[in-house]
Amino acid sequence: MSGNKCAFPDCQNPIWTENGTLIGDMCHIEAHNPGGPRYNRTQTPSERDGFDNLLLLCGIHHPIIDNESETYTVDVLKNMKADHEQKYVHGVEPTDEIIGKLLQALTENNKEVYVDMLRSEIELCISMFELDKPRLLQVDLWTSAVNSSALTLFKRDELMALNRIYLKIKDYNHVIEREHFDRYTWTRLENENGFRLPYVTVKSFLADKASLIDELRTLKKAEWFNSSAPTAA
Repeated sequence: MSGNKCAFPDCQNPIWTENGTLIGDMCHIEAHNPGGPRYNRTQTPSERDGFDNLLLLCGIHHPIIDNESETYTVDVLKNMKADHEQKYVHGVEPTDEIIGKLLQALTENNKEVYVDMLRSEIELCISMFELDKPRLLQVDLWTSAVNSSALTLFKRDELMALNRIYLKIKDYNHVIEREHFDRYTWTRLENENGFRLPYVTVKSFLADKASLIDELRTLKKAEWFNSSAPTAA
């Protein structure tokens, strides 16, 4: 979705630090509140907080686009968003529903909502491994979960479990991007004998994949993770 980079053209400022601390801003293209920059009174609440109306910027460029709203119009920002996301088109993008729930969870300090999103994300991650080739995994939701410690949503041991998955996904994505493993099928990688690809790197990548799947399945079965599930009416 963001490549962990500010969407402002040529800006290389990160949205999260290496330790998962959020240092960027989730900005509204059309303002959330009346009187805000580019506010659109015809928008519905879901459209206002929907993925298409959100833009990830650093702390430098967020006030610039809002203070200079005559220059940074809705069309300009939508084009900026589209151009930036095109660079990371092979990643797995969160849906409007996931973004909306994420905002709700952060705003209402709602652990149930957050865990429900993470539960869906686990299923999505596992399903990605069933494709014919490696694919970049969405990391933003895990980053936000790890960074939620200030909201006291999760206990220390719970955050440690989430952090392990976050770091494994980051490492997994990094290897794919560095080695271009998304060009090869899983079968091709599993049968590599070191003739064309670096044998040790391939085997390490496959081991990392297996370890990540184990972590996802372990979290999925964890008592605290399931005790947060909404009860049936």
